[in-house]
Amino acid sequence: MLCVAPSSGAWKKVDGKWQAAAPPPPPSKSKFKDRSDINELIKLYGKPKQKKKKRELLLVEYVDKSFIKTYHSHVQMIEAIDEVAKNYPNLCKRYSIGRSYQGRELAVIQISATGSVNGVRPVLVPMIKYVANIHGDECVGRELLIALARYLTEQYGKDEEITQILDTTDIHLMPSVNPDGYYHQTRHNKNDVDLNRNFPGWRDLGKSRNELLQEREKESSAVIKWVLDNPFVLSLSFHDGYVLVNYPWDDGPGKDIFILYILCPADAEEGELAACPDHNVFQKLSRLYADNHAYMWSGKCLCHSETFERGISNGAQWYVVDNGMQDFNYLFSNCLELTVELSCWKRPLAQVLDTEWDNNVDSLIVLLKSVHSGVKGIVLDQDGEGQPGAQARTQ
Repeated sequence: MLCVAPSSGAWKKVDGKWQAAAPPPPPSKSKFKDRSDINELIKLYGKPKQKKKKRELLLVEYVDKSFIKTYHSHVQMIEAIDEVAKNYPNLCKRYSIGRSYQGRELAVIQISATGSVNGVRPVLVPMIKYVANIHGDECVGRELLIALARYLTEQYGKDEEITQILDTTDIHLMPSVNPDGYYHQTRHNKNDVDLNRNFPGWRDLGKSRNELLQEREKESSAVIKWVLDNPFVLSLSFHDGYVLVNYPWDDGPGKDIFILYILCPADAEEGELAACPDHNVFQKLSRLYADNHAYMWSGKCLCHSETFERGISNGAQWYVVDNGMQDFNYLFSNCLELTVELSCWKRPLAQVLDTEWDNNVDSLIVLLKSVHSGVKGIVLDQDGEGQPGAQARTQ
């Protein structure tokens, strides 16, 4: 028999006989003889690189920090001021002065920390009102007043200046006098009437309350009653189309003229100064607003070639407005009203609204503070009784 001895040393001959050899030791996992060899290689080449962990992608959500983000519909406007009143019940409340021709609420939000929102207004707390959107297609002021309601309430107790204002002032904000016009995107109300030509004027002096309300639109009638029933001291009415402040008179008795040999009062002449008895006060208040605006003080309007010295103008000197709300406030109540033209564009793009807020917020605040200027007090007789209807007399 031919036997073939296995190679590779798996068998070995012992005492003339083949026996299976012991299996060789398993090969070392390391190709290096000992640790010292590894250390030498580390010195030469450094440690082997570790696998990098996969970097987790951090998704940063974009936060829109603009204070005014969009235009509000009428329903959204009501919801917005209701939300403010709900969040700050001790500082504000929403009330209505009536309804428009189409039934939309003429809403006002009252803001004060004096207790007046709970029905008790302390003595010598001045009332101030801001109104907007009397022309339905002029929309910037509407959004500013919704934002201002939020700003005042959110900053109360945090900002010293705002806290002081609310502790001493009774503020009423009416974002829309003409909600129907806003809905239909028209200047006039649903009856096609310009509400800012629908108020009693100087020719109506001496008429009774009922006579003043005759043949008025529902919206202007509601504002007339509101003004006559409340002792507002100062008011701002917001418009768009220019950038300036104007003040009374918008219209008024001009120089007396003879017609058929009868002496008749004439209307104010357009382009000529129509100064009222408080002309200097109106100028100072107007400059106060313009000077605190981003650029109104320059007198230059970006969309018109006209310039206005320091950004203000007497009403009739600019153009005559017959039976306007501004003159009505001054003629028939204790309220000094300014007309503030906010923007060249009556309804700018929504993304521009926050810039308009930044342009005007300082002016809005400083005019709230200005209501405390001047003299205030209580007129008493020798027995300590109050005297209604007392008037100041200057020497």
